[in-house]
Amino acid sequence: MTQIQVVKDPRSLMQELNTVFTKPPDDSGILQGVRKFRSGLPHVRVVHFPSPKNGGNFIPCEGRLEAKLALALEVDPEVLAYRTQPFLFPGPNGRNLVCDFAVKWKNHSYSILDVKPEGQLNRPSVMERAMYVRAFMERLEIPYRQITEKDLEFEPLLSIRMQLNKGSHVVLTKYEREVLMGILREGPMTLGALRQAASLAGCPVMSPEALVLSEDVLFPIGAPLRESTLLGANHGTHSSTSDGWGSIRNARLPL
Repeated sequence: MTQIQVVKDPRSLMQELNTVFTKPPDDSGILQGVRKFRSGLPHVRVVHFPSPKNGGNFIPCEGRLEAKLALALEVDPEVLAYRTQPFLFPGPNGRNLVCDFAVKWKNHSYSILDVKPEGQLNRPSVMERAMYVRAFMERLEIPYRQITEKDLEFEPLLSIRMQLNKGSHVVLTKYEREVLMGILREGPMTLGALRQAASLAGCPVMSPEALVLSEDVLFPIGAPLRESTLLGANHGTHSSTSDGWGSIRNARLPL
């Protein structure tokens, strides 16, 4: 049995974080953390979230809220990679702690996240744990935040992220991107019309979602993405959502 290493102090945490993101998946393609989730337990639903951002492997999530956080991280253009149950470290009262998520950003900084139901945040034990973890992480200038269902299930952003994730596995060639953006630069068109144009050009059916994820395309952010939603080319001059339009950045979690 592999021995789980406990991070003894913050000074060793950076080295451990680097190790977390180089750990290979298991034989089932699951990027297991230090606490392996067990299926079949009462009142526990294990979700294996497929993650193109993490090499096409599965991220194990304990429950629907963790899966929705994985979804948000998957479509976030600033996130390089993420892992669940990343490492153990000493907690108060002699018990070890493990946080829910470690996030590696494109600038190679890190964040640590926990997922908690909103109704539990005022519990003394939850508040004590959060204060301890925040203080532990602050010694290395690593941000820590608790995420709740109010963050993860806010509409229409959740529906937008769910639709866009359908294109997260699509890798467009330079030619395909130029063809589709050339069509879209002629003027806004519906998602359905762009999908039809992509199909006629021999491009992947989820090309519109892939273009949004790559920040090439803008869309109205006040409603879920549908086939009738208008899309427009991002010319690099868009700086606000005052006109009701935005980019994938407007559907990010405020992390």
